[in-house]
Amino acid sequence: MTKLPSVKPLENERLVLALVALFYTLFLLIQDGIVDTADGILHYQYARFAADHPENFFNHWAKPVFTLLAFLPAQVGLIGVKILNILLVTATAGLVMKTAKVLKLREWALAGLLSVLGNSVTYVVLGGLTEPSMMLVLSAVMYTAVSRQFKWMYFLLGLSLMVRPEAIVMIAVFGIYGLTYGKWKETIWGLVFPLLITVSGMLIAGYEWSWIVTQQPYNPGGSVYGHGEWTHYYDRWSKVTPYITLYLALGSIVILGLKRKADRLIPVVLTGFGIIALHVFLWRFGKMGSAGLVRTLTTALPALGLLSAYTLSHFRYRALVLLPLLFFAIEFKNKNDFPAEARDSELAAQSMAQKIEDRGLITSETRIAYQFATTAYYLDINPFNREKVTRLWSLDRETASSSLKNGDILIWDNMTGHREGGLTWERISNDPHVEQLDSVSVNDAKLVSFRIVK
Repeated sequence: MTKLPSVKPLENERLVLALVALFYTLFLLIQDGIVDTADGILHYQYARFAADHPENFFNHWAKPVFTLLAFLPAQVGLIGVKILNILLVTATAGLVMKTAKVLKLREWALAGLLSVLGNSVTYVVLGGLTEPSMMLVLSAVMYTAVSRQFKWMYFLLGLSLMVRPEAIVMIAVFGIYGLTYGKWKETIWGLVFPLLITVSGMLIAGYEWSWIVTQQPYNPGGSVYGHGEWTHYYDRWSKVTPYITLYLALGSIVILGLKRKADRLIPVVLTGFGIIALHVFLWRFGKMGSAGLVRTLTTALPALGLLSAYTLSHFRYRALVLLPLLFFAIEFKNKNDFPAEARDSELAAQSMAQKIEDRGLITSETRIAYQFATTAYYLDINPFNREKVTRLWSLDRETASSSLKNGDILIWDNMTGHREGGLTWERISNDPHVEQLDSVSVNDAKLVSFRIVK
């Protein structure tokens, strides 16, 4: 059998990047519907209305770095944020390939592909979610670390604080990694972005100097979503990416243990599997608002993709490399959910918005109370205008109408209204000052509109 020097069709880095960009662009063009009708819409709204509400740039839940990146694309519409995410994952693939080249991995092209292909990656890209920004930052940190550019590495670690919560793993691992090389002075670069955004938040949003710490939105206690089993993520791994990527990444640990000469990959191992361990722990014990969302593990894929390529680079024969790739392709195809039909929740929200507009219920004096983000999207209202809009979670839990005035509109839903909004159907039904207007149900998704009558 012939030794595999590399996968011939993928020797051109630009070709790989073009394939990644083309792949996600194709799905963008054929995908109907919003994809993520809750968080994705809300992230888009934070970015779209940031000019009118500059405090949005400093909102921890919205992720400041993502809001800043998405600000201009969001002015085009939700499609602008999706295009941004395509660019982010394409850049991620490029940086992972560069990292693999620095490490002299034979299968550097596969490192890029395995880092950005997966069912959940498609979801977060088309859903306009924040995970692609974390994937890019992790890939950039890995590249600067293995190429010994420690000033940039520490700068990126500081920036990652404002990207996503998984940064805590990356900061701990790569921060210590730099110190093992005696790079104590370089750590000062890790303070640059946190200081800049702290001062900006104070000047622009009027926050206190400690806002980065005090305005964290994640409750360290129990989660409204409950908790799950230790194997929750493993059982659903195929929703993230094919299982073979996980197994190949685990195989790299065995190879590293035998070779004991690849110290630059140790922080990659610790970060990739550390991110997984973090989410497993948070969901198992219901901490920090964890909802057990499998898409969050896409943030570990740049590390796992690089480790998988490291394992594949130690396969001697072409057939041995092609076999796991065949497994990957088959499972990827079988588990692919896209293009997906519009969600029931989206169709219900769209129908409810149309009914409200047909009735002419929204006037200059009307205030709207709602919880489901897609409702505001289809009503085309600014969800941050507190004089015109409020969320259900801000209303009185016992008698919601007491927080509203006569003629205001309340839109209840069974997707988020009862949980995040804290307003159960029983409570709204027993409120003496609400008049039911319309009800829309699409399978299990339901929205009901009420007018406040006092």
